[in-house]
Amino acid sequence: MRKHLIILNYQREIPPFMLSQIKYAAQQYGDVFYVTRDLVNDNSKACDVKNLTVVQAGCARRGMGGIQAAGGALLHGGARCFLSALHKQRINPTFIRTQLKYEAGSYLLYRAALPLISRLGQDNCTVLSAWFMSEAYAAYLLKRRFPGIQTVSFAHSFEVQKFRDSDLDLRHIIERHSGIDKILFISRTVLEQYKNEYMLPLGLSTANTGVYYLGSEPNQREEKGYSKDGVFRLVSCSGISQVKRLNLLIEALSEIDNVHAGRLSWTHIGSGPDEDEIKQFAQSRLQHLDFHFVGYMPNKLVHRYYEEHPCDLFINVSSMEGLPVSLMESISYGIPAIATNVGGTGEVVIDGLTGLLLPPNPTPEEVRNALVRFMDMPLSERKLFASNCKRIWSERFNASKNASSLYGFLRTSNVPED
Repeated sequence: MRKHLIILNYQREIPPFMLSQIKYAAQQYGDVFYVTRDLVNDNSKACDVKNLTVVQAGCARRGMGGIQAAGGALLHGGARCFLSALHKQRINPTFIRTQLKYEAGSYLLYRAALPLISRLGQDNCTVLSAWFMSEAYAAYLLKRRFPGIQTVSFAHSFEVQKFRDSDLDLRHIIERHSGIDKILFISRTVLEQYKNEYMLPLGLSTANTGVYYLGSEPNQREEKGYSKDGVFRLVSCSGISQVKRLNLLIEALSEIDNVHAGRLSWTHIGSGPDEDEIKQFAQSRLQHLDFHFVGYMPNKLVHRYYEEHPCDLFINVSSMEGLPVSLMESISYGIPAIATNVGGTGEVVIDGLTGLLLPPNPTPEEVRNALVRFMDMPLSERKLFASNCKRIWSERFNASKNASSLYGFLRTSNVPED
């Protein structure tokens, strides 16, 4: 039985999904050690667990420390990536800069975790990589030094998609894959992408891969449910950037006829670099309907919004996703969704069951038609969608249930199963 969990993550703060994972992992393990770069925003107290220790490992971009980390990484196998890139005639300044940061980050996490495992005993430790990137390579280095540790890694989307990083195959992919006892992909779609892009071409085993839905937190209070005053309330929740395509949504809303527009209200939660531009575009195109930009909300306030405001439909027209937490959260409140079929979205928005799936690159007309279809649905059909949403969330995306099962199994096993 393993008593200690060591989490590796090289980010400026603890991301929301890891705050949730830490909370549930701490209920299963005697101690949780969160090994990270120096935190810019130390939000570890948000975990609210007593058996968490944050170990800050330094910063790869900071003076001599970064240079020493890069040097240490090169001596621990990092040079192979540069030799491989040179051999394949893919070496260039951008690759060198990016890979040096990768190597240095890996080495800093590795170096900080070494004394923990030496003190705690390798047979007592599970090492969890938050991402299947430099953190997973650090886990591989630790596994090479301490064969008795159990290594696990989450794999999201950007870590395995070539169109996001054409050099992924040069970034220790064979070592990362072989050095992790179980790679847990956040969606089946992402796993299939990884399988087709890397596992099959490189001859890597599929035995140590599986799917783990991170899910969303259970609701604390009953939601408001659907509108009862004749207004149809549409909500979206995302950053405001080009990839989220709010301009496409606004174009679709601008094409809605006056009869439907008169009873439609759209609220967007979130902010981002394109916020001013998108607001101006909405003001110029949506003069015939009610809309609100409420800005950024911490996750707790997003949940409170769903608890205190009736919502009839969620919409996400993003061009790129992994497995959107915003969709998992919305269906947990019985809010059906319209969404583009990108990444793992189709695992949450099951067409005709929990919502309507759009093509990856829909036209404004296609978005508008899907929205009008929902607005014209009989209440009995909308209630059926809401019931399906809650059922699918409970079966697949309950973070508490999923995490309790995962960490309970890891603590008592050598290699996790699917």
